[in-house]
Amino acid sequence: MKIGIIGLNGIGSYFVRSLNEALKKDIKGFDDINPYDIDLIDFDTIEEKNLTYTIYEVEHIGMKKVNVLAEIIGYKAVDKKVETFEDIKNYDFLILCVDNNKVRNIVYDSNIPFLDLRAKGKGILAYLTQKQLDDGEYKNLTIDDGTQASCQYDVDVEEKDIEFGNKIIAEIGLQIFKDYLKGEISQKKYILMV
Repeated sequence: MKIGIIGLNGIGSYFVRSLNEALKKDIKGFDDINPYDIDLIDFDTIEEKNLTYTIYEVEHIGMKKVNVLAEIIGYKAVDKKVETFEDIKNYDFLILCVDNNKVRNIVYDSNIPFLDLRAKGKGILAYLTQKQLDDGEYKNLTIDDGTQASCQYDVDVEEKDIEFGNKIIAEIGLQIFKDYLKGEISQKKYILMV
């Protein structure tokens, strides 16, 4: 199974770290996952504001998120912005940790199964689906207005009043992924929306 994890900031950095721990500890359910078949996909650099709600440290400022995580974890770094189907066509499963509806829509339209993990402050959402199994409900969540968001509210970042929805959904997402791999849950349904 070739897996792409798209977005390595507030949600993605924690998800990747937890997935790596599960694989190292040989946790049941992840048996068929080969770490060498996991790609980390992002194009952005680490800024000082990211430090309060990610796993990155001061020495990482100015570095590419994908390169830092690949060095820490050991998965393949794919330094790229997902802009077309061509960017994702070789994956069997995608995990979305992005703040960008354009990317979500590209993935949805691809028919590749995916898990979409989202957070905004304390609010969290996880959705497991693929287009051919969905009735269009997912598309209503991903209206592309051209803006990018964050898992934190700008004012909270400025005041360092960070909420932990991003860390919570990363851990819940790992559980959902494990249950999916074990065949205990299926696609085409909300898993969680709080």
